[in-house]
Amino acid sequence: MAEINKQNQGIHYLYCTYLASCLLPSLSLQTLETNVSLSSGYLETLSLTYKKQIEDLQQSYRQTTDEITAVKATRKKDAETIENLVHQVKDLTNIVRALSTQQETMVTWVRMLVK
Repeated sequence: MAEINKQNQGIHYLYCTYLASCLLPSLSLQTLETNVSLSSGYLETLSLTYKKQIEDLQQSYRQTTDEITAVKATRKKDAETIENLVHQVKDLTNIVRALSTQQETMVTWVRMLVK
């Protein structure tokens, strides 16, 4: 950010210099050459700043996209884990019911045998 602020200050300085040179009443060939040179410098600096900002935005976009992809993968894995756990709970519930039924049957047999 500090680098961009320095660049912006440099751009502002170049632009002000450019404007000041344009406002001089007598424009000689040398003044025109200076103006062209200042304009070129200003445009070059502006172009470099723009390219840097675009690169930063692209980097940020790629990073955000990668993070979103990672989050989606994690959510999918979590959903699969939950689904597996639900199936395991259902299986365990059925096993407990079967064992409970077996226990009740055994208790009934023991009572019948004891009588």
